[in-house]
Amino acid sequence: MPIADWISITWPNAAAMLVMYVLVQAFWPLTIVTGLAVWFWWRRRSRVAARVVAGVATLFWIASAIPYFSLVGGEAAFRMGVRLRQQTLRDPAVIAGIRLPPGTLVTYTDAGARNEIESLDIQREAWVYGIPLAGHVNLRNGRPDGYVTLARDSPIDGVPCAAHADVQLENGTLEECMLSHPSLVRGVPCLGEVSLSDNWTGCVLSSDYRHFGVTWRSGTAVNVKEGTGSFDIMSEPPNLYVLGSALPRRAVVQFVGGRLYGINLTISPWRFGTCKIDNIDVGHGPAPDRASGMCRLPSTLDGNAVLPPTAFNIR
Repeated sequence: MPIADWISITWPNAAAMLVMYVLVQAFWPLTIVTGLAVWFWWRRRSRVAARVVAGVATLFWIASAIPYFSLVGGEAAFRMGVRLRQQTLRDPAVIAGIRLPPGTLVTYTDAGARNEIESLDIQREAWVYGIPLAGHVNLRNGRPDGYVTLARDSPIDGVPCAAHADVQLENGTLEECMLSHPSLVRGVPCLGEVSLSDNWTGCVLSSDYRHFGVTWRSGTAVNVKEGTGSFDIMSEPPNLYVLGSALPRRAVVQFVGGRLYGINLTISPWRFGTCKIDNIDVGHGPAPDRASGMCRLPSTLDGNAVLPPTAFNIR
């Protein structure tokens, strides 16, 4: 998702933030300038110019000091509050059901609640919710959450994850990791990075994979769940043919409800005769199959080229 889709800053707010940033950054230079101006005024108290310079410098210094001390004071209060909730273990201990090694920095959710953990900084391997972890670990509902570092290669939810890359968890459930070796993940032969979220399985195929009646080749990037999926042709084309031709590299084939839904050819437009096709929509029912793009095939009123019923076949 583009950042602009979820962040909206008005020009007045942006200008105020910029001014605040400049004032905070200018605090120490203004402090020096103001000190020199006051010293000059003290030495030349009888001169109007000295008074004006000292007065203007002091006003700018006050304008800079207010946000500076507000920021510094807020950060100091926050850090003090965090320190009150932290404990460094001198000996092995079991806290909130987690066996932790000495040297672990434990941050509790509340200074008075020592049975609820917000985060851990683990110096040595510790098993957290059945996962061998090291380094910084955030917890939610007592389970590791967010990006974590494995102490060693380990299976998570039956998926063999490698320790050399970050692992992403959602409340203790695996969302993303790098496979330690090619493996079947929810029935999909995967290699490299695997993504699991909302019942989707995403990875690059380690071997041929038959789904929706089509044989997808090793190296294809897939993202599938029951009845729905997309297949990015990264290497060899599948045995799905369009108008008698194999699909080009980087064509993205989409299925919805167990049926072919469309083929995106934006990255690598496909040429058929005089046609340059960048997208194919598949109609099921009375609407004909059609392709969008510059083409001399008979077209519909909206400009889409009409494909014959025999356009798609599996060999």
